[in-house]
Amino acid sequence: MARLQGYLGAFYIYSDVNSSDAESVGAGDGSETEFKTTNDNVSTSDFHVHLSDEGSDVIRYWPRDFSLTPGGRISMVVAPSDAANVIADYLYSTGLFPAGGFTSWTADVTAETLDATSFNNTGWKKFVGGLNSWTGSAERHWLEGSDVFGYLGKQVVVRMYQYEDESDYYTGWAILSGISVNTPVDALIDQSLTFTGVDRLARSD
Repeated sequence: MARLQGYLGAFYIYSDVNSSDAESVGAGDGSETEFKTTNDNVSTSDFHVHLSDEGSDVIRYWPRDFSLTPGGRISMVVAPSDAANVIADYLYSTGLFPAGGFTSWTADVTAETLDATSFNNTGWKKFVGGLNSWTGSAERHWLEGSDVFGYLGKQVVVRMYQYEDESDYYTGWAILSGISVNTPVDALIDQSLTFTGVDRLARSD
């Protein structure tokens, strides 16, 4: 498990105005798996990757065939074949609006370990890596607007900063899974939140 910690963070929602694009994001060489869209604020809804090679068109789907970040970074599970044209067909938002912020955040990134022990194994159990996931929490938060719980259960874009440099952060989609407000008599109001990652947590799109 990898644990990340920082101080400031924010979460954002997309505007209701969307545009569509279909663009070539690169060419396969049999080993390259990372590609990037021109537009930011991409949507996981109807995001497809077409691999066009000698007249054929093979479609790859999220999240089965690739992972994706809000900034449009594509990580293919299988590298496109040599000379394949990699075309991203997707929707993206024309605006990203702050919905709230938080401090003293922690993110936990974990990988499943699956028991692969068979009757032929002796002495030690055997394990293989499974799926990765991440969750996060913050000790203090503030939300835009009067509906404090309006974002609960909603998918948002999270950015978590470790330093004062606003261009250096961890980001990903997440579901706000919990909002806690505690008001002790002899202390400041304690407001905490938790969120669960939808796709990979990435460094600065």
